[in-house]
Amino acid sequence: MEKIGFIGLGIMGRPMALHLLKGGHEVTVLQSSAAVNELLCAGAHVVYTPKEVAKDSDVIITCLPDSLEVETIVLGKDGIIEGISEGDLYIDMSTIAPATAIKLDGNFKPGLKIDLHKKDMKIALRTGKENNAPLPGSALVAKQMDFLIERGDGALDHSALSLLLQ
Repeated sequence: MEKIGFIGLGIMGRPMALHLLKGGHEVTVLQSSAAVNELLCAGAHVVYTPKEVAKDSDVIITCLPDSLEVETIVLGKDGIIEGISEGDLYIDMSTIAPATAIKLDGNFKPGLKIDLHKKDMKIALRTGKENNAPLPGSALVAKQMDFLIERGDGALDHSALSLLLQ
C-alpha cells in the first residue's frame, strides 16, 4: 500500500482521507483542524508541517479552498516542495486558478509526477492546455474527458487518481 499524505480536511477532504484509511492505506495528515482528532482515532499519522506530510508520503493530496492557501502550503516555509521526492505523486484537488497550477508546476524539480484534478470542466481544459499535462478527473469529468479523447482532442490520463480514490 502507498503512503498517502492528505492536506485539507474540510467538507471534501475529511471523508476522502477517512475513505483512504478504511481502504487500508497509511495516511499522514497535517495538524490543522478539529477533523484531525477523528482521523487520528481512525489510524492517521499526524504531523505539523506540509514538508513533514510530503516526507512521510509517496502520494500527497491537497484539497484546499483557494489558490493562496495552496501556494502557501506547497511553496511556503516548510512547504510540500521542501519534502517531496523524485517519484512521488502530488495531486491537487483544490479550487485554484489555472495560473496557480502553472506556477506550482514550474517550481517542482524534474522527475516529479504532478496530477491536477479540477472540478470545473472549463478550468480543467484550460489548465490542461496551458500546462500541457494529463488531467485526472471525477467520474463526470472523466466521462467528458473520454468523450474528448474519442474526438481526438487529447490524450488524458486520470488512472492514478481513480485507482487511489476507489
